[in-house]
Amino acid sequence: MIHVVAKPLRSYFSRPAAVQVEHVAFPAFYSFRHWLNPLVIFTGVTVLFLLGGVVSRTSFLIGLTLVVCGVYLFYSARAAARALNLVRQPVHPRLVEGDEVQVIVEVRNRGGFPLFGLVIDETFTASLKSRVRLALARAIPPHSHMRLQYTRKCDGGMGKHEIGPLEAVVTDPLGIFKFLVIEDSLVEVDVLPRIESLPELSFRGSPHSALYGFDDVAQRGFSVNFSGIRPYSPGDSLRHIAWKLTARTGELMVKEFERAVNSEVTVVLDLNPDIHLGIKSQSTWEYARDAALSIMSRQLELNNSVRLVSNHTFSELGRGEDHFHYLCREILKWSPEQLANDPSLMRWGVGGDLLLRTSNLISRSSTLVYLAPYNKGPFDSALRVLKHMTGEGIDIHVVLIDVNSFVSPLVRKLNWAHLAEVGACRGIEEELANLRRMGFHAYQLQCSQNLAKGFLVHG
Repeated sequence: MIHVVAKPLRSYFSRPAAVQVEHVAFPAFYSFRHWLNPLVIFTGVTVLFLLGGVVSRTSFLIGLTLVVCGVYLFYSARAAARALNLVRQPVHPRLVEGDEVQVIVEVRNRGGFPLFGLVIDETFTASLKSRVRLALARAIPPHSHMRLQYTRKCDGGMGKHEIGPLEAVVTDPLGIFKFLVIEDSLVEVDVLPRIESLPELSFRGSPHSALYGFDDVAQRGFSVNFSGIRPYSPGDSLRHIAWKLTARTGELMVKEFERAVNSEVTVVLDLNPDIHLGIKSQSTWEYARDAALSIMSRQLELNNSVRLVSNHTFSELGRGEDHFHYLCREILKWSPEQLANDPSLMRWGVGGDLLLRTSNLISRSSTLVYLAPYNKGPFDSALRVLKHMTGEGIDIHVVLIDVNSFVSPLVRKLNWAHLAEVGACRGIEEELANLRRMGFHAYQLQCSQNLAKGFLVHG
């Protein structure tokens, strides 16, 4: 639906909220220069001529002419604004991270007055550059139309995003009166994750798994890897008899092979909003989700069983493409704002509490991947639980995100409270070295770094 609204009169005399400065002293000219706009100047000149009409008839006629011109300009601009029609061409509802998206806006002037000073603003939340402004230097003739377009990159993070609303400003030829035309329809798009290829991670097979996989364990099975020779037992397959050795010893001997099983991988994704930092795709939140999806995608390709555990949800072990789609939906469903505003969603706890609950779900000799930004306080509690799980034979992989690497590109967008909290995130290199000495597989991810490089260099 399209709405046409005249610019409020008080907005011509007030400073925009975005430039309100309370504690910095400026010269008076700079403090009141927003008053120097076409409407104020036109009104002042008209009033001066009307007042001059007391002593001069010519001055009064000029003032009266300016009043008539002002009325004409106001109503012609309003008629042009009401005749403006904005139509956004359909956009594909599913996009992928990193894709370039072209959005086309069709502008139609259905009235008898030309459109002057057209400026169109729109919001594209799927991009880091979410504000879009399209400005026309020339007027749009009556009963004509034209197409405007802009391109944005989907670098605002995965999940649900919106395009719109369209807000257009129309003026008269002198720019005195402004009318706001709002096309308030919103287009919802889903930005899907771009799964990155990771180097092969050394996940060991789960001896208790009953599913076939690519990992060999030191148990009797039917893989191609030879394990040894033993005497024949009733029920052994005849095709495994070592006939040459049997002929030499005079006793039936059977060849044994290792057992090929899959891995049972549990990915613990700590989405505690108190330890995450950044904005949209330039955030530890987004890097954690990308890393979790890449790990799970690769393990499912290897026919391994994968489970996801986070602060607000957990899944059962599963395999296959359908299970991966389910895990993607669970990860894309929530935003940091939702989890921060609704503490009940954090029912599985954070840090050590989250891992303690997870330990009741996983079996011995399986693999656990703990993925979180490094913050010394919460990680110390998590480390105590990880040590206990290692003693139970669980293969532990720790993926830590370097929070300090996100500060430099975002330093102008962060407040002092956020910058103060970053002090607890230093010392990640020493922590990683300590983890490796304790026998953990430890990895470090940094801002603007390819995920594969983080696993390759620091693994």
